[in-house]
Amino acid sequence: MQSTRNFLGNLLARYNWILDFNHSPEFDTLMKTNTVPTNFQSHQLNTSIQGLDPSIRDIQAEIVLLRNTATSLESRMLRLMAIRRDYKGALSPIRRLPVEVLGEILCCTRERLRYQLYYVCGFDVFNISDGPWYLGHVCRAWRVAVETFCPDLWSEMTIEFPDRLDKNDIRPTFPFFGKNMLAILERALERSRKCDLNFSFRYPGYYNDTWATYSDAEETLIKQCFDLLLTHSTRWRSVELFITPFLLARLPRIRGRVNNLQHMYLMCEETAEPGNIDAFEIAPKLKTLHLTDMHPEAIIMFPQRNLITFLDARPLSDTDRTPEQLDLIASCSNLLSFSYHHHSEIPKSFGAQFPITRNTSIRSLSASLAKFISSLDLPALNRMTVRSGLDITGNPDFAEIACPEDALSGLHVLITRSGCSLTVLHLIDVPTMDDQLLSILRLTPQLLALTIELRVFTLTSSSLNSAKLQDIFRHMAENQGEGTDKKYILIPSLKKMAIIIRELNFMTIEFLDDGFVDMVISRGASGRSSVFEGLSVIVSGRECHVPFVYTPARETLEALVEDGLRLQLIVNDGMNWVGDVDEAHHSDSESDFSVGF
Repeated sequence: MQSTRNFLGNLLARYNWILDFNHSPEFDTLMKTNTVPTNFQSHQLNTSIQGLDPSIRDIQAEIVLLRNTATSLESRMLRLMAIRRDYKGALSPIRRLPVEVLGEILCCTRERLRYQLYYVCGFDVFNISDGPWYLGHVCRAWRVAVETFCPDLWSEMTIEFPDRLDKNDIRPTFPFFGKNMLAILERALERSRKCDLNFSFRYPGYYNDTWATYSDAEETLIKQCFDLLLTHSTRWRSVELFITPFLLARLPRIRGRVNNLQHMYLMCEETAEPGNIDAFEIAPKLKTLHLTDMHPEAIIMFPQRNLITFLDARPLSDTDRTPEQLDLIASCSNLLSFSYHHHSEIPKSFGAQFPITRNTSIRSLSASLAKFISSLDLPALNRMTVRSGLDITGNPDFAEIACPEDALSGLHVLITRSGCSLTVLHLIDVPTMDDQLLSILRLTPQLLALTIELRVFTLTSSSLNSAKLQDIFRHMAENQGEGTDKKYILIPSLKKMAIIIRELNFMTIEFLDDGFVDMVISRGASGRSSVFEGLSVIVSGRECHVPFVYTPARETLEALVEDGLRLQLIVNDGMNWVGDVDEAHHSDSESDFSVGF
């Protein structure tokens, strides 16, 4: 170290003369004037420049040498630090932890996974580079801890088989079928010990003849995996089954063996056979039941006493099931959320009136059949979604179904009778936006969030009745009072609004004009003190046209972002893309808006 200091000191001393260097008086005088140097002065200056160049080159060379030396020394230091870290790692206190304590710590690392199209999800059980499989690769101590003392880590899993495989000349195979999948699943279930099981089993089958299918051996393996899960049904807690009819037929085996089941999400193809499904008939703790697709005449038996959330998204049958739904609502005193959707057009025979059914616990309702909605009395209702078909598969062959023409009429009757205070209203593929919607908005002064969502290819031309919606937006801009006392006459408490239109081709959305922007500006112009907090406009389709996007009104709207308005504007016409203008909040906008809408 001393020799290094001496070397550096000598190096600097070699150039100390620079510190004492001064210009000559003649040069100082020359610099104070604009006089052109004489020939003699020019010769002196050139001589001085040539005399300084060697020293500059020498110093530059010394600097390069010192920089290279410092870089080399730094790399050697980092290498030594890594070696020291390895040595200290061997002395780490965590190595002295009892394996039971290590297991508790690892259990706290469990990530709560959430995916949009999944009701229940966990680690991918067939991916040994995921979840607890991965933790077991760290070292022997971790492997022992994960295998023996972390059953919770193994209790939430996803068992998924690809839902499609494009055909080609040579039949492809799924890579993971090369593994011993049954043994992998069995090992994971063993390590979960006696913990409650939360899992998603997804084998949706095939909906198109152009897709490849599984071989008989592969389908046998899928059945074996499903049967293995059935043997553990006494531990089922939250389960999502996205299955085919041949697997649905195996469910009766668990009847009377699901006493711990609380949440069941069941989806099966419509080609399933009719008949009774009694697998969940004896499930005393059942709180959530979602039924999607299956045969329209299938009868699913389940206990109603503790039911909190129910969704029926099966096709409508020739036999009207509305009385069954009304009986269910009447008998479930703890029910908070009820959804009645369908994947089929409404039969013409649907016209009978039903007795009024009252339920004082339901907070959320999603339905579209006017005869069903108008037969309800729900005084506690605060969230309403008007929609028909429910597509949770993401499969392009599933087409959304427009709501009946009288859907809003049924909702108007429900609100009038119940006297409920809606805070969230979501309209999806409602075919006619007429005076009924304006009347409904007048009945819901407490409304906080309003969403109008259309998939134009499912609707008639009357669905885009721009004049009616323009009239509604004009009413939404009307107010009385001034300053802080200003109150809006229609839905004065509105905080969030969304307009979502998909698959709009070669059309202009006339109601999204400058008048619409004026309404938003009027409600959001109060800045941070404004009640109105957020607007989302999402439009997609070939050569679609949103008028206000191409006028100065858009810039005025964007300026409200600086005053606190959360704005999400996405317009994709196939040629041009208008992105989210609220870039500062882009990462949060989707999740935040999804909560409100």
